[in-house]
This record gives sequence, C-alpha cells and structure tokens, in this order.
Amino acid sequence: MSLAKLCGENIRSWRRLKNLKQESLSEKVNIDKTTLSKIENGSACTNLLQIEKLAGALGVPAQQLLFSNPATIISHPENKNPEGINHI
Repeated sequence: MSLAKLCGENIRSWRRLKNLKQESLSEKVNIDKTTLSKIENGSACTNLLQIEKLAGALGVPAQQLLFSNPATIISHPENKNPEGINHI
C-alpha cells in the first residue's frame, strides 16, 4: 500500500473516530472538502505541513496518520478500560 493511501485511510479513520464530518475537518484545516475526500481516498497526495494541520485538528500526533492504523491502537488490550470499552 502506498504511503498516500495509508495516510488517507488513517485520516478517514481518525476523523470518524472523532465523529467529524469531512466538511468540519476541511474547515478546521482550511482546505476544500473535495480535496480532503481525495486525500482520504489516496487519490491526492498532500504535504507534511498539511498532515501536521490535519493531525492537530484531529488531536493526534502526525505520526499516527503516517504509520499506524487507528483500529490497531483502539483494539490493543492496554487501551481498554475495566468495563471493556475501547478508548484512545
């Protein structure tokens, strides 16, 4: 999988975990909603400055968008509370 595709999928996953719509996130980072959609689909490449802005708006380190899968982080046993509810 290309880095652009992985990054886009991670942005989408984190956005959904934070219950944000594309429109809300795109407004926070001052990009067009269509551009954000293309980034999330891996059909448009973005730069590191934009990744840092997206990470900031999502409240996660930029490394989370580049290198990890949010589902893996959430499903890890250390990230569950005593009631078994996943959290970040």
